[in-house]
Amino acid sequence: MIGGTRRCWPAAMAFAAFAACGGAPSAPGAPPAGDPGPAANRPPTATVEGGSCHPRYGAAVEPCAVTLTARATDPDGDALT
Repeated sequence: MIGGTRRCWPAAMAFAAFAACGGAPSAPGAPPAGDPGPAANRPPTATVEGGSCHPRYGAAVEPCAVTLTARATDPDGDALT
């Protein structure tokens, strides 16, 4: 019986250490318990500014041209392409 007790001793110590640490260790690279991790990537926003265009109709259609300016930003600072 003494031999059996000696074989159980390392297992008992490992269990005591496991219980003292509060449970299973986390996986490598995993955020600590309670940490929500990185924030979700938010979408960019864009605005378009410019004039209006009203073609003239008559004997001939006169086309018009308009200049538009687009501006975009990313709230996370990601590159915009």
